[in-house]
Amino acid sequence: MQSNTWYYLLTHILTGKIGGREKGRRKMKGKTKIKKIDNKAARQVAFSKRRRGLFSKAELLSQLCDAKVAIIIFSTAGRPYSYSTSSIKDIIAKHEMSSKKSQKQESQLLNEHYAMLCEEVAKKSQELRQLKGEGLEGLEMEQLQSLEDKVQTSIENVRRRIKAS
Repeated sequence: MQSNTWYYLLTHILTGKIGGREKGRRKMKGKTKIKKIDNKAARQVAFSKRRRGLFSKAELLSQLCDAKVAIIIFSTAGRPYSYSTSSIKDIIAKHEMSSKKSQKQESQLLNEHYAMLCEEVAKKSQELRQLKGEGLEGLEMEQLQSLEDKVQTSIENVRRRIKAS
């Protein structure tokens, strides 16, 4: 019986299996589904641990990258927790200023695009009136001939479609 035990131990040591696992390999955890923790006490413990972990990571980010960091968390009871590398008010003001600046730039781009579209609509409306024969008073002879060619081409296209159907 004793020789069997020694044989078992020797083969497991030589193959790298000790205690039912291969040496050097760890048991892998499966993916856990993220869902709300039902137990109120467990939820509070998880909140505290994760909050401290988040604040720790924020501090590391600040130290390693010289970044300004501000975090505000509200618990389910409504109690606020915060971490910041400098004044939270200063960081929030900087964020708001940056946000307003980007909104102002976006607004300016939209206004420019709107103006360009208005011009294009005005030109197309004028062309349409001229194709109807309205507002031709200020046109030169070349413009009138170009307009006549466009109308003639349109008439020919309409006649071809009528014949085809």
